[in-house]
Amino acid sequence: MNNNNKLALKKVLQKDLEKTAGTDVPPEDLKETVFDMLDTLQMIGDFAELFTAKFIKSEAELLNTISSSKKKAP
Repeated sequence: MNNNNKLALKKVLQKDLEKTAGTDVPPEDLKETVFDMLDTLQMIGDFAELFTAKFIKSEAELLNTISSSKKKAP
């Protein structure tokens, strides 16, 4: 995310936060927006993890299996 997007997102969240100042219960639409954003960020994190750490681990296991089977073959 570039700096312009971060700044725009920060401004939007700040406006939403100011709307709830002084109230005990946040508006439902704000809660929904926040939870949707959190779900999206979680999905992006899971997706990134899938193609980094887990992918590398799977490749290593596959190569070890292939290497082991070549050693066992006559």
